[in-house]
Amino acid sequence: MAVVRQTIRCRRHVWAAHASEWMGPLLARWACRRAAGRALPAIRWRRAVLLGADHLGDLLWISASLPHLKTAFPACEWHALASRAGLDALVHNPFLRSTHLIAEKGFRRFQDITRTLVALKPDAALCYNTGGYWFELMAAAYAGVPCRVGYVHKGFSGLVTQPLSIRFPQPYPAYFRDAVAQLSALEASWPLRPLLYPSREDAAEGEKVWRALGVGPNDIVAACFPFSRQAQGAIPPEWFAAVMAAASRAPITWLLCGTAGEERPWRILQARYGLARAHVLAGRLNARSMVSLLRHCDLAFCADSGGRHLANAANITVAFVRNLGARAIETGVYLPTEVDLTPPLAECLSPSAVRRVIAEMPPEQTAKRLLDILRRTGKSSKSLPEN
Repeated sequence: MAVVRQTIRCRRHVWAAHASEWMGPLLARWACRRAAGRALPAIRWRRAVLLGADHLGDLLWISASLPHLKTAFPACEWHALASRAGLDALVHNPFLRSTHLIAEKGFRRFQDITRTLVALKPDAALCYNTGGYWFELMAAAYAGVPCRVGYVHKGFSGLVTQPLSIRFPQPYPAYFRDAVAQLSALEASWPLRPLLYPSREDAAEGEKVWRALGVGPNDIVAACFPFSRQAQGAIPPEWFAAVMAAASRAPITWLLCGTAGEERPWRILQARYGLARAHVLAGRLNARSMVSLLRHCDLAFCADSGGRHLANAANITVAFVRNLGARAIETGVYLPTEVDLTPPLAECLSPSAVRRVIAEMPPEQTAKRLLDILRRTGKSSKSLPEN
């Protein structure tokens, strides 16, 4: 298999990809010896697992395509492995037979994956990660999974029994849609909106928190998710707080959202920037309950994080800032309800270049854009001040 050079940004990783291809025959023989059975064609699969990047946003991406995967293989039961950071997105999903908790990284993750796969004895593992997919492929081979479906554009094709071709570049959620389409011979044209399935208890908890906020039917409510797990290229949360402060002349009630670990940083920002019309909700709801609450909101103002995709699952308008260290098309708009606030040519930037771009995005200017977006949504437009 040929390594697709343009998909690899680091020169060292290019050499590693080529080295893995030189070792391809050895990897293939090793994986074949580990296999617990014969690789079956997809139409004969009866049990398969999903392996890949598994933070909240990653699993929300794939949720849009799971109904089509199940439709294409109705006789196959699908199981998903995920770390705690994203497992909420898969609970109660009707297209999965089960979900299994694994460690987020390191050798413990490898152990958890292999132990779970040995117990499940699947016919196949669909390794949908387009980045560092070698880890999941290695774990699946070590566990003896006979059919390993995955990408090969970054090498390690010796570990794959059914390769996927990558159509590069496109938004991240579209890659999994392509994988499902290649497996099933479907046309990759279905919507990419994330799908969550709140239980009655999840929905009731979201409604309870919403009622406790005391907002009226004509009040403008916006949720903010400024925190990102990505170490490079992310806009600092202080910038989001400054934008909200600059928009304070408008009667907007802000919901300050995130994980339990982000509650304290939020309270510090709330006090520092004087966000009086704001409620800290970080850590109070799981992902499914949060979606139930977000459906009442007029806008979500987000970093490129799991919160962005939760708001997309709620089908509300999302104004977001891309990660500036990544490719624009991959982390950019993938739904018609999204607005990318980032300069269009800002991508794959160094930390110093990221700081320059942030300086070119004054909070006052972004606050005006948010107000314009709220006016276009139509709700309570008369109560918004003119620019």
